[in-house]
Amino acid sequence: MNPKLLRILFIAISLTCSAISQGEVIYSENFSNDPGYTSLAPEYVFWDSINEYYYVKTFDNLEHKYMGYSPKFAKINSNKNILFEVDINFENPAFGTYPSMNMYYEYEDNGQIKRIHSFSIKIDYSTSYPKKLHIVRGNFFEYHSTQTLSKNTWYHINIKYDSSNKKADILVTDLSTNEIFYDNQDTAFQISDFNKISIGFYDEPNYGKDWSPIIIDNINIEQEISEELNTAVGKIVTASEILGYSASVGGVTIKAQSYNLSTVTDINGDFQLSNIPVGDCIIQIESSYFQTITKSINIELGINNIGFVEIYSPICQNICNQKDFDRLSNEYNLISNTYLTLSSNYQELSSSYNQCKNDMEIIAEENEALKNTISSMFTQEDINEVVSQKDRIISQLNSVMGSMFSQAELDNAIIEARKGLFTPENVELIVNKILEWDVDDDGTIGLKEAIQALMISTGIKPIE
Repeated sequence: MNPKLLRILFIAISLTCSAISQGEVIYSENFSNDPGYTSLAPEYVFWDSINEYYYVKTFDNLEHKYMGYSPKFAKINSNKNILFEVDINFENPAFGTYPSMNMYYEYEDNGQIKRIHSFSIKIDYSTSYPKKLHIVRGNFFEYHSTQTLSKNTWYHINIKYDSSNKKADILVTDLSTNEIFYDNQDTAFQISDFNKISIGFYDEPNYGKDWSPIIIDNINIEQEISEELNTAVGKIVTASEILGYSASVGGVTIKAQSYNLSTVTDINGDFQLSNIPVGDCIIQIESSYFQTITKSINIELGINNIGFVEIYSPICQNICNQKDFDRLSNEYNLISNTYLTLSSNYQELSSSYNQCKNDMEIIAEENEALKNTISSMFTQEDINEVVSQKDRIISQLNSVMGSMFSQAELDNAIIEARKGLFTPENVELIVNKILEWDVDDDGTIGLKEAIQALMISTGIKPIE
């Protein structure tokens, strides 16, 4: 009989015994068709369509990343019971090359893809040969180790995870003999969520000595479904008549009325509301920008996809009517016209300012040119020479005047000049004139009479 058919028959029998209560198959792959895996080295990592399994030929030489990656599937929630099964064949366990099957959670953070490891099934790193099988938990340092593996032998691995106790029942069966290869019940086994699988190996430094292929088949992953509490998923979008097309709406609050349950849509408008009791349920959809609406849905066991939910009327439709819009439109037009007027005035002022600025620049240029012209006419030596000539002329005049008259001669000339000012006849005439100034014959000359006398003798008249 075909080896793959034997494995499928064995799995069908084991599933009957190991399935978890109310389990839902989240991911299943028997590789009878192209699984859509991504290969980093297609020559060595590929889907074998003839044998219907996934083949990864690994070697620790850093020439390739000998890895294949499954498509992303629905998140396996580590807070619920899990059944994990796979057929695996380590064709040639070798020193230095340690292929593995890894379960991890992949997500995007600020445009970067990030991964969180959940658990792995791999060959151990010991120096012993043949190698052992390790079932490794999230931190890579806690693992369960089997007895040594046989080359090119198919093993069926069955892990039943108890989320409440963080323990697992691990059973490994040698499919060539259908005998139990490893059995560890109720053992510590705490894992985290996962939504992808990688198969293969790459590492450094170069320790590889031989090729060590790993072959995978018949993957089955089930997630426990609560008998009463389930999940509704969907997407909130705007109705097409609002924008002319449908657009997803983030930040919308989804509430399950009567159950005190709520969630918020992500930036893509998607939501997931968990732990809703089975039966009829009314969900309320609230947004800061749209009218609140309600929708009646029926919750069944497991995941309930309610699809797209359209929200219609923006909140502002109940706040503003046509008259309000007309008034706002008129106010907008008024403000717009005022702005145009101010803008025009600004342009004129700006033009005047620029003209004044240009005129000042021209005056500054002319002033600078005049200074340069004057500077070019006279040098500092010319100016110093003129000053020097002035000082020499003054000195020469002083010398000439000093040689013409002595000080005694100058003093005598002044005395004689004073003597010659008035003759005796002049003095007698002055006295008589003074006596004439006493117009009231009181023997005295008053202020008025003195002023009159001064006016007559000097010829000065007061300003009228």
